[in-house]
Amino acid sequence: MDDTSLAALASAASAGVDLAFAVAVGALATAPALGPANAAWPLRRRIAVARCHDIAVVAAVVLTVLQSWLRTMSFAETGAVAALAQLPSVAAGTQFGRGWAVACAALVLMGAARPGRAGTGRLGIGVAMAGAIVYAGGRAAAGHAGARGSLDDLAVMAIHLLATAIWAGIVFVAAVAVLPDTDPAAAPERLAWHEQLSATAAVALALVIASGGGVAWRTTAGFSVPLRGASWSWLLAGKLALVALAAALGAFNRIAGLPPLRIALAGGASTRGTSAQTRFTRVLRVEAMVLLGALLLGAAMAAVAPPGSMD
Repeated sequence: MDDTSLAALASAASAGVDLAFAVAVGALATAPALGPANAAWPLRRRIAVARCHDIAVVAAVVLTVLQSWLRTMSFAETGAVAALAQLPSVAAGTQFGRGWAVACAALVLMGAARPGRAGTGRLGIGVAMAGAIVYAGGRAAAGHAGARGSLDDLAVMAIHLLATAIWAGIVFVAAVAVLPDTDPAAAPERLAWHEQLSATAAVALALVIASGGGVAWRTTAGFSVPLRGASWSWLLAGKLALVALAAALGAFNRIAGLPPLRIALAGGASTRGTSAQTRFTRVLRVEAMVLLGALLLGAAMAAVAPPGSMD
């Protein structure tokens, strides 16, 4: 397999890892917001969220190993079987490999908490969130931030990766595992969860914007390097456009979608509630698709050397 094919497959695996990590983190952030597990609706949604978490963690581990295997084949210019034997030496002897090993171990730690399952409390979810933080650090170390060798670069990139995963993840999990269940008897729990979703997304978005600006500033040395014509710059522009669109959709739901839904759920007006819920859900699902596009462009940026880089 030639280098171009290996690079394309590794980039695809990286995008899959980013998506799976976002879903896993989103599940961890969603579970506590669903309300007490002794009520019917929260229990059903916790089980669905736990299923998303479990599948996402397994997928992230598999795709992380696959990405590392492909990168090892490219580094060593060897076949698939020989590259497997060299994975330990790559993990110990290269910046990418060390970051990959940390990220893999962190994903296993994340798998220790299964939100919604019996016996999983705040401690288990806290341990898994600690694993998510470690994963973000390992992922940052395996990329451009790690290559620059600055702890400040690593910290800013890790915050950006984690904030992006939380924002995208809670939207993905909401669209797939929570919003399909519109039990009228669970109006109070549903209303509380909608409020928490909106508040968490707003905080995560603020962190994404702040950390993203820091990443761009540090990557381009304060925008002192030429940006025009570089592939990385076009990818950045596309990602910024999608993030702005997703933020606008989220703001629309928060300002125009949530108030009528709040009134409907609090008042128990079933017809109006269904209409408000349908509108909120449609906007959120469009936001989820836009955020998926932003994640894909982010993965593509990680595979392209920034302007002025010697990588």
